[in-house]
Amino acid sequence: MNSPPVLSSLRQLVIGLLLATMCAAPPAAGKSSKPRVVADASYVQGLLEAPVPNYPAEATQKGWSGIGVFEIRFRGDGVAERVNVVLTTGHRLLDDTAQAALLRWRCKPRAQNEVKMTMTFTKGNGLVKVAPPDENDGEARKNLSHANRPRYPYEARRQGWGGYGEFVIRFDDSGSATEVVTLKSTGHIILDNEAMATFRDWRCAPGVYTTIIVPITFTAPRSRLR
Repeated sequence: MNSPPVLSSLRQLVIGLLLATMCAAPPAAGKSSKPRVVADASYVQGLLEAPVPNYPAEATQKGWSGIGVFEIRFRGDGVAERVNVVLTTGHRLLDDTAQAALLRWRCKPRAQNEVKMTMTFTKGNGLVKVAPPDENDGEARKNLSHANRPRYPYEARRQGWGGYGEFVIRFDDSGSATEVVTLKSTGHIILDNEAMATFRDWRCAPGVYTTIIVPITFTAPRSRLR
């Protein structure tokens, strides 16, 4: 059976953007721009303790900020035993600060084996949520000059595979995507690979974004294709 047109398959794909960036819009008038650290633990089941570090004084003085991705491995009793840097913040001091804090995280026994987390050191608003760019979203289309949506792989549709994932994209000063990291897998390597391949071609306006988190949902067909 021939696969349906790409436009048809895109109707099954719901994609949103959660932008975590050091170059986000400036804080609204009256809002504090005090440096702060943000860690999103909302999707970690069974979490008991999740201390967030203070912003290092040296980093504040030197104006350092950044977004990193870290992998936490938990023991069976829920104690964090190892933290690996998956995507650096760009500053060793910030990476070390994040790792030290994440090693103090605790979850319920056997609730987690390993999880990936973002930690943002920012002077601005931290996490900013925007809609995916389309023909009616002029602002997003201006900021994301090239942001194609991943196609739904035929084999995944045939098997009835779907899933939710989160991916981190890092841009250079010219706006080209330089790194793509899986933060949360969709549960199917074929969907993860399709998303990552598409995101590697994304471009933003120069200097607008540095690092973004892209949540994506592949909605499985109601029945398998034959």
